Amino acid sequence: VEAAEMLRVVTNFVNQDFGRIMNNWNNGDLLPSYVLEISGKIYYKRDDLTPNGHIVNHMVDCVDLKDSDTWAAIEATKLGVPVPTLNAALEARYFSVMKDDRVEASSILKSPTDTPVIFKDQAVDDLQKAIYCTIITAYAEGISILLAASEVESWDANITECLRIWNHPGSFLVSNMLNKIISACEKENFKHLLIDEEISAKLNELQMSWRRMPALAFCYGIPCPTFCASLTYYDSYRMKIMPIRLLRAQRDFFGGHGYERFDRDGYFSSCWTRDHTMQKKKRAAAEALEKEMADVQNERKRREKKDLS
Repeated sequence: VEAAEMLRVVTNFVNQDFGRIMNNWNNGDLLPSYVLEISGKIYYKRDDLTPNGHIVNHMVDCVDLKDSDTWAAIEATKLGVPVPTLNAALEARYFSVMKDDRVEASSILKSPTDTPVIFKDQAVDDLQKAIYCTIITAYAEGISILLAASEVESWDANITECLRIWNHPGSFLVSNMLNKIISACEKENFKHLLIDEEISAKLNELQMSWRRMPALAFCYGIPCPTFCASLTYYDSYRMKIMPIRLLRAQRDFFGGHGYERFDRDGYFSSCWTRDHTMQKKKRAAAEALEKEMADVQNERKRREKKDLS
């Protein structure tokens, strides 16, 4: 969906071009799939109710939400599994049903006018590679949910068999890519899809095309939630040290929540300012006084008990 909008806005292609490009992709090595096959056919289909254009251009741009659309996001939140790509796809549907709000905002919030010049063939090639990387990431997130749920619920689920079911004829998920994912999951040392040897090599090879697509979309004012979210997942997962230490420091500054250190064991909390130092001394004094009063009370009870005996 995001790719089609980028083709329309960035390259000024029309529906027949979309259909041709998607057919070419479907006959290539990266993206052959049932969804891509039917997408090409959709863009070729002319409207049979009016003499104008294609059916897809007459459709209202809203997607109704079903309960099942939220299942992955809900379960991922319960399990503490990051799934930004899946969440981004869901939130795009939320935006789609905000039709009246979007129409009103379109007359107030303007799109960019100073857009870069691009090479169409390069954009089409980059787009195909970005789609591949995004889909791989989405599957990685989904598999992570299944693995986490299987561990928490003691299911001992056969993830590979689940993927095979998804890839059976009649499923809208049928694709050559899913065969590669199944092969990765079958390996004895499988841990995470993105660090499989073959998958990671392909992502490393294609990542610059992947990175160019969100940058290009932003320049043209095109929303691309899953391209951005999938790349964020990739970069977050591969980052040895995440840029989150300031947040830990802020939490300790504000609420004394504490933190761990690289250079020594234990849990620490710092006095970040002179006021913090004074507050710490006051707390220590109050704790000492409370302990002293408790000791006195305990000693009094001990003596009373001794006198009674």
